This record gives sequence, structure tokens and C-alpha cells, in this order.
Amino acid sequence: MLKKFLATKARSSTKMNKAYASDYDSITFEEGLRLDLLIEDMLIVKLKAQENYHPVWEAQVLSYLKLTNKHLGYIINFTVPVIKDGIKRMILSS
Repeated sequence: MLKKFLATKARSSTKMNKAYASDYDSITFEEGLRLDLLIEDMLIVKLKAQENYHPVWEAQVLSYLKLTNKHLGYIINFTVPVIKDGIKRMILSS
């Protein structure tokens, strides 16, 4: 429900649950990964609602950035008292 709300409120091109095909060793996986939000075909957003922050989320976002050739991603965790404390910016350097 939150994903739908964010997608309708965004004033840009936003895709929810965007499936990306990925290739590995001459094998194509039609739904190799699924992004929570893809904004303007540039920004990947991973939405979470868990009390404990887990470092594997960062590894997931970095993998998403590498596989899609994007450079900017965010992890947004909504289970924090102040929302700015739940936002982590991830940049894939060239």
C-alpha cells in the first residue's frame, strides 16, 4: 500500500515492483531481480519496514545498481521515530 501511495504521489516517471532480466553465463533470468521503486529510470529505492537495520540491504542495493547500470539508490526504512534516520543513500562509483 505504501509503494502504491509513493508511486501516485511522485511527479515523475515511477515504476513499482519493476522486474529486470539479468544474464549470467549465457543464461537469461527473466525476473532476475525486482526493484521496489525505480524513479525516472535513474534512482532505485528499496523500501523496508523493519526495526533492525541489516547490512545485507546495502549489498542488495549495490547489486541492483551494478546489474542495472544505475548510480544512485536509497534504502528507506519506515520503522524509525524520525524518518531522516531511516534513509540511507547509496552511490555506485564508476
